[in-house]
Amino acid sequence: MKKLLYVCALLIVAMACNNKQQKQKSKLSKADSILTDAFLKQDFDRAIELADSFERAGVYSFIHASRRRGEVYEGIRKFDKATAEFEKAVNTATPDNIQDSVSYITCLSNLVQLQGIHDDYETLLNTAMPVMEMLENFNCPKEYAPQILLPKAMTYMFVGYAQTNLDKEKDAEKSYETTFKNIIELSKADTNINQQMNCLICINQISRFNFEKKNYEKMALWVERVDSFANVMLERKNIPEKYKARINEIIDCRHMELAMGQNKMDEAKRYYERYKESNDAKSVDGRYMIAEYLVAAHQYAEAADAFPSAFNGMVKKYDIKPSFQLLEMLNKKFEAYYKAGRKDSALATANYTFENLDSAIAREKQSQATKLATIYETQQKDEEIAKQQIELTQQRVLGLIIAIVLLTVFFVIYTIFRRRAARRMAEMKAAQER
Repeated sequence: MKKLLYVCALLIVAMACNNKQQKQKSKLSKADSILTDAFLKQDFDRAIELADSFERAGVYSFIHASRRRGEVYEGIRKFDKATAEFEKAVNTATPDNIQDSVSYITCLSNLVQLQGIHDDYETLLNTAMPVMEMLENFNCPKEYAPQILLPKAMTYMFVGYAQTNLDKEKDAEKSYETTFKNIIELSKADTNINQQMNCLICINQISRFNFEKKNYEKMALWVERVDSFANVMLERKNIPEKYKARINEIIDCRHMELAMGQNKMDEAKRYYERYKESNDAKSVDGRYMIAEYLVAAHQYAEAADAFPSAFNGMVKKYDIKPSFQLLEMLNKKFEAYYKAGRKDSALATANYTFENLDSAIAREKQSQATKLATIYETQQKDEEIAKQQIELTQQRVLGLIIAIVLLTVFFVIYTIFRRRAARRMAEMKAAQER
């Protein structure tokens, strides 16, 4: 869910600077600039029309046109159409020049990222392996290096996230470090402010991944890297104010979350006070982070006010299905309502949790089965399988215990509410009879 916090922003900035290394204004780079301008102005229909037009005129090759259409669709969260365009590019054409090779590899990288969006970790890894091999062996001319380094970093970043979710922590650490290595190379190869923002956003995203997994020790390392990179950017001469504001939003938000995870609430409050005034705090993701902070800070009335739009916005934006992740979100929502004294809202949240409990447990079992299948397929070690079977059994038992605890708590609260309501009805009836 939250893994996509900045991915779309990254894509938009990437489109804006893809051709900065072109020394000569070729027809292709001019066409890309026109299309990108339409995209950044949010004239998305026009951007698609331009890609079609440039392809018909022979300015865009089939591969490059499919890539551009896919990037537009991905940027506006039409993921099915984006996937179709990227698959069309890699399945029905063969690159015959350097630019097509770059676009071809970029399409493959984008397909890896899209599988991360859908939490399809096993497929993501299977798709990513040949892509990473291709990226490592690609003899890229220096002027095209930034165009390759960015999808390379993004691919390793999503591979790391998939490995984390498949309990391959050591592999994930290596993937994240490879991401960081490519990011540093990219930052040196292209000092344009847009490309530097891409680098910062990638580092920031890995920090966010660690927050999701409650791995605060590793998160601290990545927050330190965010600070280091951000401070270098802020020291640039004549940096536009919009970039300054965005950089400071990233710093404040990550430090707020890290302090929350470390239970340093005084420190978290300092960053919260700054972050809540930012533009990012008004976004769907920002509103949910604010609601999470308010619960952690025991400001339950404010949290109860914040949760309705924040929760609904996240579920809609990321199409969140019944899962333990959804139950965790509902638990925070319930806590905010209940401790704020809003019993009717707490009861409604408890009922909604009951309705999704069975589906969440079934989804978690399927997820655990996928983990086991992946280990078998990639390692095929009997001892590892046996170990994972034990771990999966323990995880299922733990999941069942969590579900039972949630069920019991909500049932007790529900019963109390029903009894109170029945008592009030009886009192009202007795008063009417008198």
